[in-house]
Amino acid sequence: MLVVYLWANAVIYAVFGVMSAVAPAKIAASLGLSGDASGKVEFFTVYAGLELGVAAFYAWAAYASPQAQRVALMFSLCLYAGLVLFRAIGMAMHWPVSGTILGVAALEALLLAGAVALTLSSRP
Repeated sequence: MLVVYLWANAVIYAVFGVMSAVAPAKIAASLGLSGDASGKVEFFTVYAGLELGVAAFYAWAAYASPQAQRVALMFSLCLYAGLVLFRAIGMAMHWPVSGTILGVAALEALLLAGAVALTLSSRP
């Protein structure tokens, strides 16, 4: 089950990374982001580059040893706990938000719940 979870993460990040690389203006607009040239470079770097890097990490972990898979699971717990916490705070501060943001929030919460469930189910 852990390998399936890791592959799901790899695919999700790869899809968002490619979408952000191919159509950065469209993806940025759907997330409510706009800016000058510096902001566009930052969006392209983080939403395409970082997400594709994270996708590669999850894909590697899915093929790697069980110890590496466990590291990837701990990475997921830390990553999604931070994202869920700060997205919830941000949404509370700036409500209402777009449906796109709500969808991303739901996906992150689901991925956090998966990481928690996998962690609890794999404890001795």
